[in-house]
Amino acid sequence: MITPKEMIAKFFQVWATNPDDIFTTSGAIAGLEKLEEMMPKLASESDEVLMQRLMAWCSDYPQLTEKILESPPRKLSEENNEPPPDTEDNSIANRFPKTSKVLEERSRNNEQ
Repeated sequence: MITPKEMIAKFFQVWATNPDDIFTTSGAIAGLEKLEEMMPKLASESDEVLMQRLMAWCSDYPQLTEKILESPPRKLSEENNEPPPDTEDNSIANRFPKTSKVLEERSRNNEQ
């Protein structure tokens, strides 16, 4: 069973790297505005609530859900705290900064 912290880290890994352009190929790009709107409200919620909302949002995008489940969690170590370079692959993270901020902050807090 995956813990809420692990699932958030897995989601963040996919969010930050956008492997195989998964947000476009899965159709999830159409729902990113909704995700961006809800993330600031979830910043102060528990890991459990954040995970439930993320997975509820993902439920409309089975390919994305599958990619998240198979992804290793993203670790933000002291040595590797720089964001990925500004490339086409991570443009999703750049275009939706509120979501990126909540995911990155939560991942950092969960590593401590």
